[in-house]
Amino acid sequence: MSRAIPDKEVKLLCLSSGGLCAFPGCEKRLIRDGSSLDDPVVVGEIAHIVAESRSGPRGGAMLSDEDRNKHTNLILVCPEHHTIIDRQPNTYSIAVVRQMKADHEARIRALSGEQEAGPERARVRERIYCTLLPVTHLPEVVFAAPCAFSDGQDEEFRKQIKWPRERDELTPFLLSEGKLFSFNDLRSAAGPFSEVVDRNRFETFRARSLWKEPEGSRRYMSLLNSALRRYAGRRGIRYDPLHKRYYFAPTEKGKERSVRYRSLSERWVVVSVNW
Repeated sequence: MSRAIPDKEVKLLCLSSGGLCAFPGCEKRLIRDGSSLDDPVVVGEIAHIVAESRSGPRGGAMLSDEDRNKHTNLILVCPEHHTIIDRQPNTYSIAVVRQMKADHEARIRALSGEQEAGPERARVRERIYCTLLPVTHLPEVVFAAPCAFSDGQDEEFRKQIKWPRERDELTPFLLSEGKLFSFNDLRSAAGPFSEVVDRNRFETFRARSLWKEPEGSRRYMSLLNSALRRYAGRRGIRYDPLHKRYYFAPTEKGKERSVRYRSLSERWVVVSVNW
């Protein structure tokens, strides 16, 4: 018989998770704003790392019945990632989901200014070279405008975008709190989002101001990550959220794949990237 999770454990979990989905790369806000007709809605779901039932996902592990409903064995996620975690228990093993929870809750503590316990690590400065794309500058402004779509409606929203004809023009976006955030100029009638936002009620946020606040910094980084994933995806490069890395996907099964790129010496080089 299923037992209710104690209120104390629910509060500890929700506060530790910051009200955001803990799945890597998601971090959706798990509260939907209310309207003049309805109250706000909680859309987050509590997933068990070791299932409450012995026959459930990862439920065969040695863990007492009492400990299965403690916050240490629970992870807060959005409905989509709850389904993925529970239906792919081999991919999302106990060790993987526990690390996912630990990494997310550590990020929340860092945003609050809380420092991790333990010896201070020495800072190391090093130069990072990127040959995936040249980084010349960062967007200085983020545009925002009211939008009929909200958090979690990304797929429906994509169907309304006027996709640019130019292959290298990117359209990163973020739906949050009834608004669309984007690096694209939302004032433009010819822009990709002109038909889904109120162009007369746009706002602009300077990047340097956003970086100073946790929520602003998160939104800016989400847009950057979205742009990078789109750029890489068009070149056959995929993102692995579990290991937080990019990889070259095979273009043909059983056939080696090579790519051409400009090396640090400014010479064009061909290298094998997939076998």
